[in-house]
Amino acid sequence: MTASGRTLPVEAVRMRYPDMVELLLELGADPEQRCKDGNTLLQATTSWNYWEINQLRKRLIARKLNLNIADNTGLTALMKASRHGEDWEGLHQLVEAGADLAARDQKGRTALDLALQSGREGATRYLLSVNAPYTEPENVNVTP
Repeated sequence: MTASGRTLPVEAVRMRYPDMVELLLELGADPEQRCKDGNTLLQATTSWNYWEINQLRKRLIARKLNLNIADNTGLTALMKASRHGEDWEGLHQLVEAGADLAARDQKGRTALDLALQSGREGATRYLLSVNAPYTEPENVNVTP
């Protein structure tokens, strides 16, 4: 664990060193070890959309990691990926691997709710196309 409360593999992803992540995993690092804030390595990969990280995420998913681990606020990797926009490969990878579309964070929001709230049209369309559930808005104030 680093001084910032992150695991070494998560720190390597954050610094954009996917090769270092692979080395750490080869040396026995636990890919599901949680950071102080509850984040995992798989969750950390959802912040980046470039080829090397997409390939790393694909290899992590192939390891049959738990796709539905939530951080300290209840966010899963799928929820985090849903907030990142249009052609987000991580979102597709997680859905295709079987991530729980109905998982809810501590505020009761699903991945689709987060995509809608973040204004991510592409992610919203994709999640709707795979029948992802959403939370019905309560107490919607409509002013005529």
